[in-house]
Amino acid sequence: MTLHPAPEDCGIVFCRSDLPGLPQLRADLDKAHATAQALSLRAGQLRVEGVELLLAALASSGIDNVIVELDGPEVPALDGCAASYAFLIACAGRQRQEARRRAVEIRRPVRLSAPGRYALLRPGPQSRLRLRAGENPARRLCEFRPGEDDFTRELGTARPAFEAAELYDLRRRGLLRGLDDRRLVTIQNGRAGNPEGLRFPDEDLRHQLCRTLGLAALLGGPLQGSLVLRGAGLGMTLRLLRRLMAEDASHGWAQIPEPEPASTAVRDADERSAPAVDTAGEVAASGARKAWQGA
Repeated sequence: MTLHPAPEDCGIVFCRSDLPGLPQLRADLDKAHATAQALSLRAGQLRVEGVELLLAALASSGIDNVIVELDGPEVPALDGCAASYAFLIACAGRQRQEARRRAVEIRRPVRLSAPGRYALLRPGPQSRLRLRAGENPARRLCEFRPGEDDFTRELGTARPAFEAAELYDLRRRGLLRGLDDRRLVTIQNGRAGNPEGLRFPDEDLRHQLCRTLGLAALLGGPLQGSLVLRGAGLGMTLRLLRRLMAEDASHGWAQIPEPEPASTAVRDADERSAPAVDTAGEVAASGARKAWQGA
């Protein structure tokens, strides 16, 4: 996989270099297909599988325009976490573009419900993702604020979790071949079966929120408002985002305000201690500055 710089308003585009004519597939809601395990993009016979963690890393890095070249139908799993993508993107850096970044503003609540679960979008001045799981008193809550919380520390290192029986069935069907036991969490009798245990007590929720952030990247800009999920997977969330964009009164496009410039002392200190990457609050749309390759 190689990430290439892309022009303004290009969006996130996947290019299949292994196919005749180098066909391209733009990452948007109309081409998205969600399963219990992953998010894919499809247009006719053209498809790209497992895009959600890469999309989450691009969103957390503030990159709106990039061409992702693949030599096969699936994004490489690397170590099973989004943090690896984010690290490589930070090492390559970003390129400032002149177009002003825009956010998808939620202007009125939008909700989908099913027995025991729901997905809700509601207006708000900031972006917030919230996931609830379980019933009282065992209910758990996980929350992430894009642009405020540290992506790698809070979500990026979380691994996917599978019940032992579910994992056995998936592998029997030839799925998850790129993930060994070190790259996922196996749940047995309600507890993690991995020798090293969990990285977070709520690692499964954090990984699901990470995938949700990748799904929201298909909107074409950061989300301004709150996305609240209870027991909702990628499929229900995808339907909710499609409903949002289909209802003109429910959403609009808002320019992201320009952040206050940092002082020279702070900027110089940051440049000495951080990779060559623009600030997370960049007002112009960003594209990949240098190509990087991953196996």
